[in-house]
Amino acid sequence: SEAKGYDSYHLVESNSKIQLWFGETKFHKSYTQAVNDVLKKISTSLSDSYLERNLLAIRQNKDRLNLTGSTIETILDSWSKNPKIKIIDELSKYNIELVYPIFILFQENASGYDESIKAIPKYIKKKYTVPSFALSIPYTLYFIFMPVSDVKTIKTEVLSWIKSRKQLL
Repeated sequence: SEAKGYDSYHLVESNSKIQLWFGETKFHKSYTQAVNDVLKKISTSLSDSYLERNLLAIRQNKDRLNLTGSTIETILDSWSKNPKIKIIDELSKYNIELVYPIFILFQENASGYDESIKAIPKYIKKKYTVPSFALSIPYTLYFIFMPVSDVKTIKTEVLSWIKSRKQLL
């Protein structure tokens, strides 16, 4: 489900550890535009105050999740019983780590797939400094880069699928 402008969020429980996956996707012709969109707002997104304002959708959509008997079910039940919780305090209380994947699709350049990907870290290093985050919980941030051969055709086809409302395979 989407949480206030983000493309997805997931609560994951594995080996008695809970992670909140809260990520986004950018699909632009230019990787520079996609990177700029993400990095201009990342310090805001990765902050306690942002999580406080934007994570209420998790507890509101509990019925859509397969949680029976899990620690996550117990946590979400307690959140439902107390509408005045502070999300960031609850994330700390339950040792929930934030995982923030950023998936960037962009037009492959003439140098090919590998060189298209290698250009992005060089661009980031040249244009940006490492930001600091006002986040009090542990987090992992990572990028996934996928150059594609024809952005315009793919976007046109995807929009056509959406408009047709046909079941996708």
